[in-house]
Amino acid sequence: MPVQFSITLFSLAGLLIMLGAGLICFGIYNRVVYPMARKAHEKAKLTGSHGRDPNVYLLMVKVLTLVLLPILGLAFGDLILGAIYR
Repeated sequence: MPVQFSITLFSLAGLLIMLGAGLICFGIYNRVVYPMARKAHEKAKLTGSHGRDPNVYLLMVKVLTLVLLPILGLAFGDLILGAIYR
């Protein structure tokens, strides 16, 4: 049984809501978490116990917040917002 997908006003609203939430999460990560992780990484490089580069985590956060969240908002926006406002 194939899944039918249609873009409605509610799915676009879900996309915009999740994009906004993703931008807020990315902004918080970029302003608060990343500088501390970068500083700790640079300090630990002196001892050789630095582990993974914080840029890898920044890339994962970018993909999750700016790509995956809006796609989920588009996919489930009609289901969630349609149930509330219909």
